[in-house]
Amino acid sequence: MIFIDEPQRDLLQIVWKESIDNSIKTFKMNSLVYGTTCAPYLAQRVLKQLVMDDGHNYPLAASAVSSDMYMDDLLTGAADIYSAKQLKEQLIALFRGGGMQLHKWSSNCKELLTNSEVSDGDVSLTILDETKALGLLWRPQKDSLAVLVSANVDTCESCKITKRSVLWTTARIFDPLCLILPIVTKAKLIMQELWRLKLDWNDSLPMQLESQWKRFVAFSSTINTLNIPRYILLDYALKIELHGFTDASEKAYGASIYVRCLSNSGEISTNLLCSKSRIAPLKSVTIPRLELCAAVLLAKLAQKTITSMKISFHSTVLWTDSTIVLAWIQKDPSVLKPFVRNRVSAKGSNQVMADLPSSRVNIPRVFIRIGIDFYGPFSIKLLSGANNELRKILKDLFNKESTGKIDDFIASEGIVCHFNSPATPHFGGLWEAGVKSLNSHLKRVVGNTVLTHEEFSTLVTQVEAVLNSRPLSNHSSDPNDDLVLIPAHFLVGSSLTALPDPDLTEVPINRLNRWQLVQRLSQIFWKKWSMDYLNHLQSRFKWRKGEKIFKENEIVLVKNEDNSKTLNWNLAKIIKVHAGKDNVIRVVTVKTNKGIYQRPVHKIIKLPFYD
Repeated sequence: MIFIDEPQRDLLQIVWKESIDNSIKTFKMNSLVYGTTCAPYLAQRVLKQLVMDDGHNYPLAASAVSSDMYMDDLLTGAADIYSAKQLKEQLIALFRGGGMQLHKWSSNCKELLTNSEVSDGDVSLTILDETKALGLLWRPQKDSLAVLVSANVDTCESCKITKRSVLWTTARIFDPLCLILPIVTKAKLIMQELWRLKLDWNDSLPMQLESQWKRFVAFSSTINTLNIPRYILLDYALKIELHGFTDASEKAYGASIYVRCLSNSGEISTNLLCSKSRIAPLKSVTIPRLELCAAVLLAKLAQKTITSMKISFHSTVLWTDSTIVLAWIQKDPSVLKPFVRNRVSAKGSNQVMADLPSSRVNIPRVFIRIGIDFYGPFSIKLLSGANNELRKILKDLFNKESTGKIDDFIASEGIVCHFNSPATPHFGGLWEAGVKSLNSHLKRVVGNTVLTHEEFSTLVTQVEAVLNSRPLSNHSSDPNDDLVLIPAHFLVGSSLTALPDPDLTEVPINRLNRWQLVQRLSQIFWKKWSMDYLNHLQSRFKWRKGEKIFKENEIVLVKNEDNSKTLNWNLAKIIKVHAGKDNVIRVVTVKTNKGIYQRPVHKIIKLPFYD
């Protein structure tokens, strides 16, 4: 029994009312009950905690509980009697430490069923003929498995066989490993034919289908006597191989997995492990394509089998008798038709997304964590003394005195550097996003223009000012405060300004001096980047709900106004919203430094972090 911690019992209560006249009573559950949504998780979580607390004292039991426990059923074993006894003793001791007791013991070895620590009511002292093991029948005396098929449908002439009864019988066949795959496939084919005929649930089956169903019922009664070996290996096996076979017909296709084992005495055994089948679609599909679907099914089944089993296979061989499928697999997928290409091409695996690092979750003070990214290289022009400049750079880079000062500064300030792996820009986060926003526009603006070192430094400084001038959110909650917060406030503590230069974007390059050329490049970058930034902010979903997306006293950006002046963002305050007859806002009245006027909402842009 799993008890619930007393402070948590308020979360699991039952409301009960004995009669209409009585008041409602509330009962708190002291122990975990099955049927609740959280019960499966809590049961597994308790077992995991039990292994974490006492598993180091009982290694055999900890391994069995971690891998062989299925809800409240334990299905495990050992290679010999001595190991099995040790495992049993450790399991009893481990669960006793958690206040739990294992019962309903069953084994194919009589010596394991006699134990003074287990009461007679919890164990059968004789080997049972049959017992349930996770939905399958296990016959301990023969150590074999069987699938129970309950097709007890009366086949007399007066009986009415309907689609409902056929589905009821088919759904009761529990065969997770598909050990009786041909039988189940036959029932599936009958069900497919019933759906194709569009019969009602209580309609009688046509004569032909009824005769097929009666033959199925008569034959299925013999399935219960079928003994399937549980243990598929050999003792002291030298070589274990996995072989998969696949085939298809016009009605269905399937795949099966066999395990071939070779012992040191030369004995060989081959046993069926599992299988899988699919019914062919009602739409006509050629046999080669169904063979290909069967090959895909076999590949998936083999992959799942290898990852699920604890056995290390020496070799894995998948067989198909279709030469067309083998030819398709060896071809380049790009030359194949879509149906074939989608099944031949390998599907990329999805890696589990890792948790975000603490630096991305915990918000620190500004500049406690920074990112540095190398962006370039860029070609610059040196009018004279290029060789001397390069020698000076190399001397500064490898000067022990300079590098020593850098090392001393990093150590004294407690700076810790973490380097990302090469070619992993997605590790960078926001600083990589900043480089991305700069990259495309700067390359398009500069183009083939070759600048000197001073000119390029000037241009990059002005571009940096453009990026750090973008509005982020309101400066304060005061509706009369028109200031907005920009990245420059964190860097220099104030807003950024630019020199009032004339618009040079339309002036030919041959009429400009070098200073005007740099200003022209800066102005072009401003126009392109600011327009793209506004378009990015304006991307919003259609208004399917009746919520107001704009509010009075909200600071917004106005699009398509004159933005020729660098660092001049068209900020405005909404002083009134105008809703139509359907109560949808389509026009707002804004106040700017140029006056008060109305604008449609498709030209109004919200700040990215407006609250």
